[in-house]
Amino acid sequence: MLKQIIGPTGSAISGACCLGFAPFLAGLSSIGAGFLINDLVLIPLFVLFLGITLWGLQSSRRRHGRNGPFVLGVVASLVAFAALWFLVPLAYAGLAALVAASAWDIVLLRRCEGVPTRVLNPKDSQG
Repeated sequence: MLKQIIGPTGSAISGACCLGFAPFLAGLSSIGAGFLINDLVLIPLFVLFLGITLWGLQSSRRRHGRNGPFVLGVVASLVAFAALWFLVPLAYAGLAALVAASAWDIVLLRRCEGVPTRVLNPKDSQG
Protein backbone atom coordinates (compact mmCIF):
# COMPACT_ATOMS: atom_id res chain seq x y z
CA MET A 1 0.00 0.00 0.00
CA LEU A 2 2.92 2.31 0.67
CA LYS A 3 4.19 2.18 -2.92
CA GLN A 4 0.73 3.21 -4.15
CA ILE A 5 1.06 6.39 -2.11
CA ILE A 6 4.77 7.20 -2.40
CA GLY A 7 5.01 6.84 -6.18
CA PRO A 8 2.23 9.24 -7.21
CA THR A 9 3.10 11.72 -4.47
CA GLY A 10 6.74 11.84 -5.49
CA SER A 11 5.79 12.04 -9.17
CA ALA A 12 3.44 14.95 -8.52
CA ILE A 13 5.97 16.85 -6.42
CA SER A 14 8.94 16.33 -8.73
CA GLY A 15 6.78 17.01 -11.80
CA ALA A 16 5.46 20.23 -10.29
CA CYS A 17 9.03 21.31 -9.55
CA CYS A 18 10.10 20.52 -13.13
CA LEU A 19 7.19 22.61 -14.34
CA GLY A 20 8.20 25.51 -12.10
CA PHE A 21 5.23 25.45 -9.72
CA ALA A 22 6.12 28.35 -7.41
CA PRO A 23 4.80 27.01 -4.06
CA PHE A 24 6.89 23.84 -4.35
CA LEU A 25 9.97 25.75 -5.43
CA ALA A 26 9.58 28.17 -2.52
CA GLY A 27 9.03 25.29 -0.11
CA LEU A 28 12.16 23.50 -1.26
CA SER A 29 14.20 26.68 -0.95
CA SER A 30 12.85 27.40 2.52
CA ILE A 31 13.85 23.98 3.89
CA GLY A 32 17.33 24.22 2.38
CA ALA A 33 16.72 21.82 -0.51
CA GLY A 34 17.16 24.42 -3.21
CA PHE A 35 19.72 22.21 -4.95
CA LEU A 36 16.80 20.02 -6.07
CA ILE A 37 15.50 22.80 -8.30
CA ASN A 38 18.06 21.80 -10.95
CA ASP A 39 16.53 19.84 -13.85
CA LEU A 40 19.54 17.53 -13.85
CA VAL A 41 18.30 16.27 -10.48
CA LEU A 42 14.55 16.65 -10.95
CA ILE A 43 14.06 14.82 -14.23
CA PRO A 44 15.77 11.57 -13.12
CA LEU A 45 13.88 11.85 -9.82
CA PHE A 46 10.63 12.31 -11.75
CA VAL A 47 11.36 9.24 -13.89
CA LEU A 48 12.21 7.24 -10.75
CA PHE A 49 8.91 8.13 -9.09
CA LEU A 50 6.99 7.38 -12.28
CA GLY A 51 8.65 3.97 -12.29
CA ILE A 52 7.74 3.35 -8.65
CA THR A 53 4.15 4.29 -9.43
CA LEU A 54 3.96 1.95 -12.40
CA TRP A 55 5.62 -0.84 -10.43
CA GLY A 56 3.02 -0.42 -7.68
CA LEU A 57 0.16 -0.44 -10.18
CA GLN A 58 1.58 -3.53 -11.89
CA SER A 59 2.07 -5.48 -8.67
CA SER A 60 -1.41 -4.69 -7.38
CA ARG A 61 -2.89 -5.56 -10.79
CA ARG A 62 -1.91 -9.13 -10.07
CA ARG A 63 -3.84 -9.02 -6.80
CA HIS A 64 -7.12 -7.50 -7.95
CA GLY A 65 -7.02 -8.67 -11.57
CA ARG A 66 -8.06 -5.38 -13.21
CA ASN A 67 -5.99 -3.75 -15.95
CA GLY A 68 -7.67 -0.33 -15.86
CA PRO A 69 -5.52 1.46 -13.25
CA PHE A 70 -2.29 0.17 -14.78
CA VAL A 71 -3.24 1.19 -18.31
CA LEU A 72 -4.35 4.62 -17.10
CA GLY A 73 -1.09 4.91 -15.16
CA VAL A 74 1.05 4.08 -18.20
CA VAL A 75 -0.79 6.56 -20.42
CA ALA A 76 -0.72 9.25 -17.70
CA SER A 77 3.01 8.72 -17.12
CA LEU A 78 3.81 9.03 -20.81
CA VAL A 79 1.67 12.14 -21.15
CA ALA A 80 3.11 13.77 -18.03
CA PHE A 81 6.70 13.07 -19.05
CA ALA A 82 6.33 14.12 -22.69
CA ALA A 83 4.32 17.24 -21.87
CA LEU A 84 7.01 18.58 -19.51
CA TRP A 85 8.72 20.16 -22.51
CA PHE A 86 5.76 21.00 -24.73
CA LEU A 87 2.49 21.79 -22.98
CA VAL A 88 2.47 22.52 -19.25
CA PRO A 89 -1.33 22.16 -18.69
CA LEU A 90 -1.21 18.74 -20.32
CA ALA A 91 1.60 17.73 -17.96
CA TYR A 92 -0.56 18.72 -14.99
CA ALA A 93 -3.45 16.72 -16.47
CA GLY A 94 -1.14 13.71 -16.80
CA LEU A 95 -0.07 14.04 -13.17
CA ALA A 96 -3.71 14.32 -12.07
CA ALA A 97 -4.57 11.21 -14.09
CA LEU A 98 -1.65 9.39 -12.46
CA VAL A 99 -2.96 10.24 -9.00
CA ALA A 100 -6.45 9.16 -10.11
CA ALA A 101 -5.08 5.82 -11.36
CA SER A 102 -3.42 5.23 -8.00
CA ALA A 103 -6.59 6.14 -6.10
CA TRP A 104 -8.60 3.79 -8.33
CA ASP A 105 -6.04 1.07 -7.66
CA ILE A 106 -6.30 1.56 -3.90
CA VAL A 107 -10.11 1.31 -4.09
CA LEU A 108 -9.86 -1.94 -6.06
CA LEU A 109 -7.33 -3.35 -3.60
CA ARG A 110 -9.59 -2.56 -0.66
CA ARG A 111 -12.55 -4.20 -2.38
CA CYS A 112 -10.44 -7.23 -3.16
CA GLU A 113 -9.26 -7.53 0.44
CA GLY A 114 -12.81 -7.13 1.76
CA VAL A 115 -14.15 -10.09 -0.23
CA PRO A 116 -13.61 -13.40 1.53
CA THR A 117 -11.98 -15.99 -0.66
CA ARG A 118 -13.14 -19.57 -0.59
CA VAL A 119 -10.56 -22.27 -1.13
CA LEU A 120 -12.05 -25.05 -3.15
CA ASN A 121 -11.54 -28.52 -1.92
CA PRO A 122 -10.87 -30.95 -4.80
CA LYS A 123 -13.41 -33.35 -3.26
CA ASP A 124 -16.12 -30.67 -3.53
CA SER A 125 -15.76 -30.37 -7.31
CA GLN A 126 -16.08 -34.15 -7.93
CA GLY A 127 -19.70 -33.99 -6.94
